[in-house]
Amino acid sequence: MLKKKVGFSISEAMKWIIVAAICFVGGNTNVKGQCELGTPADYRPEELEGLWYVDYMFPSLKFVNASNMFDLNGAVYNVRSNVIFPDVGSPRNYDGTWTINGNNKTITIDYPDLPDFYGSYIVQAIQKDQYAFVRGCPASAPEGLTLIMLRERCPDGSVESMLAEETEVLGVPFEDFIEDLVVKIECSQQE
Repeated sequence: MLKKKVGFSISEAMKWIIVAAICFVGGNTNVKGQCELGTPADYRPEELEGLWYVDYMFPSLKFVNASNMFDLNGAVYNVRSNVIFPDVGSPRNYDGTWTINGNNKTITIDYPDLPDFYGSYIVQAIQKDQYAFVRGCPASAPEGLTLIMLRERCPDGSVESMLAEETEVLGVPFEDFIEDLVVKIECSQQE
């Protein structure tokens, strides 16, 4: 497995699309999505509407590029996930639903073509500026789900600041899960 410290420059960091796992909220966390929850916080589901580029995810699809389009309809997000795999090279769409239950405390995720993601999760979602952290600990799912998403594929701001912010919010040193890195892509190639 690849092991790398966080101390790389902004230009180096911009070359990486990271696909892996983290868990966060008020409890203890580790790399593979296992969680010990504190009290999950409420969040505003409407903050996740629209297009997000996936930066960090677990379970991993081993993708080169991925994005999610969230359309909130009542208690249900209709989600279209657009994924490019390194061995295919062309995008593939996965349509699914995220159903919000229990005063925003749980989400049931169902992608018919992605059974690894099916199940109910106790969730917290935090949107901070151009970054969104979505963390789900298993309610009826086999393991945790984590997404770190960006409003822009190649953000103009400091990637190092973003990584530091993720580390602060997640409560886990970023280098602890960099070993799950799957691919690296230059932003100029994605535009």
